[in-house]
Amino acid sequence: MQKLYYLTEIPPALTLDAGSFLIDALRLDGQASLDFGSIRVKPIIEAADHPSSMAMLGAAMAIQPDTIVVRGVSGTPDLQQISSRLAVEEAERGWDDGSIKMFAVMGDTAASIRALTLNWPNLPRLSGLIFSDQRLLALRTGDFTAQRAGLPEPIRLARSLTIARGQELGLPTYAWIAADGNTTNAIGQAEHDGFTGAIITLPIA
Repeated sequence: MQKLYYLTEIPPALTLDAGSFLIDALRLDGQASLDFGSIRVKPIIEAADHPSSMAMLGAAMAIQPDTIVVRGVSGTPDLQQISSRLAVEEAERGWDDGSIKMFAVMGDTAASIRALTLNWPNLPRLSGLIFSDQRLLALRTGDFTAQRAGLPEPIRLARSLTIARGQELGLPTYAWIAADGNTTNAIGQAEHDGFTGAIITLPIA
């Protein structure tokens, strides 16, 4: 079970034994000279239709990431648009074409759930799928438990479809673990369900 850690703030030192960290690109605040050692950083970037997407893309490019994480996906056209923007960024900076990959967050919008039921075009940059239901749950009334059995049916369906689509495309799938839940149980449940990795939000010290 691969574990990726999402940093809500940039600490003075990265001491966790992890292959990758995820950082919101805007939180880098122009710190292009940050020394992350051998750790490959995966900045978070909003989807193409988000007002801050261009700013976040520019901030992400400052550290030449190997992967970006795209939130707010409404369908594969969003991913194609981001891919085109990345191609331009790579060309302008003299980087290898296609060197920056993408992870797509599924389940945080209703449209992304519908997209999981449609045929997908070839997306060479796409290298993983992330399931996150936190945004949709925040829009619903009522108190849902963190257990999968307690989730609303559309979100349970999206969770299963994310795993199935990842298997179909031969891509790793990650469950985004909420910071306010039982991390150990959530990771165990994700592995049982068929996810190949988990994204863990680190609490602010």
